Amino acid sequence: MSRFGSLELFIVEFILFAILWLCSDFIGTMFSLGIPLTALFILIISLIAEWIEPSKVPRWYFNFMIVTIITPLLVAGIMVYIFEGKLEWFSSI
Repeated sequence: MSRFGSLELFIVEFILFAILWLCSDFIGTMFSLGIPLTALFILIISLIAEWIEPSKVPRWYFNFMIVTIITPLLVAGIMVYIFEGKLEWFSSI
């Protein structure tokens, strides 16, 4: 059985975030902003820890984190473009 690669992870995340956006643009927005920010801070802390004391953390971990940061932001951009910037929850403000 082969490893789960970055491309497969990207496709799975893309589909899941697109479903979230199609169900509720508010939930999609919150997840598309919250998860990448959390993953970014975890990645930064991991890179600092790796810089201070190198460990045997596999390279796929860093690839996973980068894909997890980029994919939701890409889906958010595409969905905002599809919705022409008219988000349901944003129009009520």
